[in-house]
Amino acid sequence: MKKLATFLLLVVFLFVFAINVNAASETILNVSKNEVSLGEEIILSIGLDTQNEGETSLYAYTAKLSYNKDVFEVITTEDFQEQENWSDINYNRANNKFALINKKGESGDKLLQVKLKVKEDAIPGETNITVNSIKASDGK
Repeated sequence: MKKLATFLLLVVFLFVFAINVNAASETILNVSKNEVSLGEEIILSIGLDTQNEGETSLYAYTAKLSYNKDVFEVITTEDFQEQENWSDINYNRANNKFALINKKGESGDKLLQVKLKVKEDAIPGETNITVNSIKASDGK
């Protein structure tokens, strides 16, 4: 009986605190330079395409940043800079996931910037930087 009560309480808790995920906005990536030399830095800007009418503001955003660690130095939370109304960046180096929140209720289309520095001993060539596993919440 105690297990059933705990299970029912858990189900009620999940329904009460469920959050809708908003995938209406598209994530936009821009880099400050397309070509860099050894030891140089680039700035990756991450934003939202908020051109669609009727979109609700977002209150939370999380994603995974994938980059080649043979080309770029390992990034830390200090390499992130929040933009517009976004704050409280949290970056997990173990899985490259980051999260930030919007406390003001108006989510600007600029989320954050990430500084990436090319290693001095990187092998020249092409590389990719991607943002995936994106989840965003409108708080409802």
